Amino acid sequence: MPLLDNKFKFLVFAPFSAIANFFTNRDFGYSFDLSNDLHRSILDVICNYDIFLLKNKLLKPTQLFAVMVRKDAETLEYQYLFFENPKDAYIQDDKRLQNCLDSSILTVIDSKLWEIMKPIRNLAKRIYWTILR
Repeated sequence: MPLLDNKFKFLVFAPFSAIANFFTNRDFGYSFDLSNDLHRSILDVICNYDIFLLKNKLLKPTQLFAVMVRKDAETLEYQYLFFENPKDAYIQDDKRLQNCLDSSILTVIDSKLWEIMKPIRNLAKRIYWTILR
């Protein structure tokens, strides 16, 4: 992406999927049944968490939709998603997410992140108790 950013001007810059694609790709995606409410809920939580991570610039996106033109081209209106400056998508502090977690990476310190993760914690408990029954 740095090379694209260096050689072209973005008209549309829509990066996405920090973690969601790991759950919906070939390895795991076929395991989800979209007619199952629990499966849809799991995917909703994952996708919402993914959006949270991107909005707060905690992880870099892994995919991108873009429309680019020559650097010297006149453009009407720049449209973007999550990152106004494309550099923000590929130049990030890799420790930013880690700084939200303690040294064991199991307990979330940042209260905002802790609240966002509440549905994930509740879902994990629900899955755990469903499996143990």
